[in-house]
Formats: sequence, C-alpha cells, structure tokens
Amino acid sequence: DDGSNAAPSPEQPTCAVCLEQLDPPSRGADGERAAMPCCDRDGATMAFCVGCVDIICSQGPGGVGRCPKCRALVRRSNDGARGVFVGAELQGTCRMCLQSRTIVDVERNVCDACELGARHALRYECRACAATQRIPHPMWRYQPSAATFGNVTWACQRCGDYTNWRVHPDDADGVPLGDAPESWDVRERWLEDVRRTRNEGRGRREEDAGGFVDGAHGYGGWNVRMRRANGGAKFRF
Repeated sequence: DDGSNAAPSPEQPTCAVCLEQLDPPSRGADGERAAMPCCDRDGATMAFCVGCVDIICSQGPGGVGRCPKCRALVRRSNDGARGVFVGAELQGTCRMCLQSRTIVDVERNVCDACELGARHALRYECRACAATQRIPHPMWRYQPSAATFGNVTWACQRCGDYTNWRVHPDDADGVPLGDAPESWDVRERWLEDVRRTRNEGRGRREEDAGGFVDGAHGYGGWNVRMRRANGGAKFRF
C-alpha cells in the first residue's frame, strides 16, 4: 500500500462542506481556505474552501449566503480580495415591505426576505380555512417543521383576516435548503447539495483541461441541476 488512499493528516485541513483537502494559501484557487468574518478565528478546527462558500452565496438572495456553521449572513468582499467574505448585516428600511431588515440588494434597497419571497413565491395553506394562497414572502422561516403551521400571520384573501400558514406540501421542495430553519434538520442535505454542485464544477474544469473524472457528470448531475433550478431539494413528510 503506497498510502495514496489514506485520510488526510491533521496537518492537511479539509473543507467541512466538500470534504476535500484545502489548497495552500496564495494560489488564488477555489480550494483555498475561505476567510470568514464569523467562524474563522485562530484555533478554529472547522474550515471551508472558497469554492463552497462561493456556491452558497451565489444561491442566496443578492449574493448573500449563510455560514455553514453559525448561519451568519455573509457575502463576497467588494474590495477584490480573493477568498475573503464579509458580514452582510447591512440594516436598513426595505423599500418593498417598509420594515427594518437586512438589506441584500443595496441598489434596489430590498431586504433578504422580500428578495427571497420574490424568487420563491410558494403556495401556502391557511390554518383557518385550509385555502391555498401564493405568498411572496418566506413564510417557511416561521415554521417549526415543514408540516407545522408558522407563528407569524399573513392576510388570507378568503378569511379577510390575518392567519397562520404552512408551506403547501407540493411546494415544499421549493424551500431553499440553506434558508430552512435549523429545527427542520436539513443542514446535512443542504451541505450535500453544495458538495455535489462543487464536484460538478470540478468535473467540468477537469474535462475543459483535457482530463477526465470518472462519474463527474453522472454524480447525480441531472438531479442536482433540477433541484438547484427549484431552489432546493425535496423534503420528506
């Protein structure tokens, strides 16, 4: 045994998302360790590669994603520093909902909730009358589970009153895994989705370079692309 299949040593840190060994710094590669504003302190044992955090941010509203460890909102640095991410806690009054929230689209002055709601205007079920209504707001954020009614109200067109809602089972697969509440226990599925997307990107780069990675496009590629188009993986009830 030449040790080629041996697990990386403690001196060879790996990305906690794609599980690949991190590249040495200053190479300008996606495999370098991402500089995070929240969970990248001295002595931290959990690290993420630039490529995985880039994917997470690209899937979020306005290029804002959640840290895989603490769920803090982060975005790429605007100063051109490669692999550096900054906190996205820019507070302001959203021009759409007129609430004081985290602004993710600075040019349009739109908050993360309104941006997500516009992107994922899902159908929800009213607790009072059982009617189905499409709501341009991430009401899933207020649900303890995918099948439980939330604790924040929205105006029901049938009831003529503010009622509680839950995402319709047929639309639950449209909930972005990275934005689902922690109580839904889908973190590992979210990271698996990012991991597959990352592996697809690696496979394409290998082929563009004239190489070949066995199964690069067969590693759930079609399903991953379809799930990304829908904004998330399908939930089980």
